[in-house]
Amino acid sequence: MSKVLELTQKIGVIEFKPVSDIDDFTGVDFASEKETLAILSQIERSVAFLANFETKLGTYDSLVQGTSIPVKESQLPSSQLSEAELIKILAEVEEIQREINANQEKVRSANEKKVVILPWQTLTISPNAFNTKFTQTTLIKFTRNIVVKKDSLVLSMSQQLEESLVQAGIEGMVTEISNKLASVTIYKTTSSINLLPQVLKNISAEIVSLPHIKGLPSEEIVNLELHLQDLHNKTLELKERVTDFAQKNLSALRITHDIYVWEKDRQTVLDEAKATKRVVMMEGWCVADKLP
Repeated sequence: MSKVLELTQKIGVIEFKPVSDIDDFTGVDFASEKETLAILSQIERSVAFLANFETKLGTYDSLVQGTSIPVKESQLPSSQLSEAELIKILAEVEEIQREINANQEKVRSANEKKVVILPWQTLTISPNAFNTKFTQTTLIKFTRNIVVKKDSLVLSMSQQLEESLVQAGIEGMVTEISNKLASVTIYKTTSSINLLPQVLKNISAEIVSLPHIKGLPSEEIVNLELHLQDLHNKTLELKERVTDFAQKNLSALRITHDIYVWEKDRQTVLDEAKATKRVVMMEGWCVADKLP
């Protein structure tokens, strides 16, 4: 130990303390290891998210500049984020992510609704009028094509359904939407309502339910397209906002992340470097030029 002290005096150590007495060198008040790991995980998720919106360098510039952020030790205090700044930025990132996810969900929902309604855009009756005092309208889809001829003519599936209604004694009409889609309007009687499901089953037809719409399908499609345009504008607005946010905060967030990693690693080393009867770990500082 005397030789260690003699060496430290020779190189001009200014301060000399046991590791257990050393305060944190980064200026950040670090929490427990568990809390530090949780913060690190949150920072990493935020960095990964914001990295999707940073300005990308070209291939040549990427090779020349690399991905590292040059920071001198003297610049660390001003380059890293304070605890309050870090908490604020992480909260803002989470809020932006929530807004983006909510907007994407609205886009998905509107597109799904449009896909379901689009095949029915020529329907001339609103779903609100499907059930009246005297009539009941049902939308159907033919699941397979059955070839039936009448007087040397091939009947469409809608025409075959009309024939089936007549044979079952159901008074009503069939409106063909396409070769696979149709609407069936029958006069409400107990017998007709009870017989219709079996008639549809015999001709391989399934009942179709549309999402809730206020007017005609064609009108709803127009409204959905306008809604999707608004959502697209919102998407562009959010992208511009998060791109600007990334440009302002991503570098500082990355530097702060690395400082937290250094502190975590440092604490790990110190925790594992237990003093024994023969070994004592100490830390100090001196003028760099004096180091051997």
